[in-house]
Amino acid sequence: LIQKIGNSSMEKEKVIIILVGGLVAILAFIVIGDFALAFSTGRGINEGVINLLQTSIAGIVGIVGGYFGSKQKKK
Repeated sequence: LIQKIGNSSMEKEKVIIILVGGLVAILAFIVIGDFALAFSTGRGINEGVINLLQTSIAGIVGIVGGYFGSKQKKK
């Protein structure tokens, strides 16, 4: 996807920012929803949500790290 956008570094940075921002927004929605549900019902926080959050944070770090790593190689 990033290679099809063009050679402009600003366009690639916009894609990365939108991708990471969207992932963070979706994760925030899921986590806040589960916390609200846990609080209102008196149950504990769902372990699946915590695992999703941990995995997603690692994925976001990988996306951003891969982008900056490839940016350093080209210079």
